[in-house]
Amino acid sequence: MCGGLAHIGISDHSLIYVHVYRKLSIPSDLKGDNNVCIRYYNKFNSDLFRKDIMAQPWNEIWEMENPNDIWIKWKSFFFLNLR
Repeated sequence: MCGGLAHIGISDHSLIYVHVYRKLSIPSDLKGDNNVCIRYYNKFNSDLFRKDIMAQPWNEIWEMENPNDIWIKWKSFFFLNLR
């Protein structure tokens, strides 16, 4: 297992990461249309990360009042549009 901090510089928060080397087996009843997304942080590029963050249409979130709607929109920015 390894981990660390990535100081991305866009705020006073740092990205904390942990990488666990572990082989996973998925029970056959759970296999099928399940999608698994894996991000490899060993090639993390802070400049591209900042660019991606700044490219999001944040005005759509600022105009919302319902926290549930805000969460759904935020997830659409970062989880549903994975490359």
